[in-house]
Amino acid sequence: MIKLLYLLAFIGGSFQLIAQTNFAALKIMPEYPKQNSKLSFEYDKNNSSLAKQTDLDIIVYQFSDKGLKVFEPALTKKGTLYTGTVVLDSSSNCIVFVFSAGEE
Repeated sequence: MIKLLYLLAFIGGSFQLIAQTNFAALKIMPEYPKQNSKLSFEYDKNNSSLAKQTDLDIIVYQFSDKGLKVFEPALTKKGTLYTGTVVLDSSSNCIVFVFSAGEE
């Protein structure tokens, strides 16, 4: 019975790995940013569902012990590639990027 449960868990986990999308549109440098440092990002809209949109809005949410910070970073656009920088707070725990265009 235990072997059957392990087998089912393994099969279920395999399907979860297959279901994960490879989000190649966003690149963050450095790959593992540290607190109190600057990180750069590149977003290629051709690798996302926003490929047909003209102008993008990018909002960054930064979560820390001090609360939530929301800001729009300055962007540089070169073709379909958007680049920008974000300065991380000294107590940042999590950072979230939101990409949108019009209704999407």
